[in-house]
Amino acid sequence: MTSFVVGKRKVDITSDDPRSVEELFYSRPDIIFHLACSSKEEHFNFDQEHRVNVNGTKNMLDAIRAIPGYSPRFVFASSISASNPSSAEPQDSHETQNAIAERLISEYSQEGFVDGISLRLPT
Repeated sequence: MTSFVVGKRKVDITSDDPRSVEELFYSRPDIIFHLACSSKEEHFNFDQEHRVNVNGTKNMLDAIRAIPGYSPRFVFASSISASNPSSAEPQDSHETQNAIAERLISEYSQEGFVDGISLRLPT
């Protein structure tokens, strides 16, 4: 039988100091679910939305990368709008930011820093 320890932490992943998220990974979890997103109010604030969706994701990936020999499963809750089926390119800033975060996860996965996957959920 396999047992799991499930925990949740509230941390500001948008800090300009990527070390602010290091505490999330002290226990070296095997699987990380990145569910952060901007609120409805922030959706209309380009800078805050970008800090959450792009900088926050990169801060988390950089903190993981800084731990030698650590490469957890990184599950990112994206949005189906990151790849607009009616267009080859994202149509608004939220779609673009999700696409950027997905690309970051892909690059960090290719380098072996994480075993990343993006789930495009309906929004």
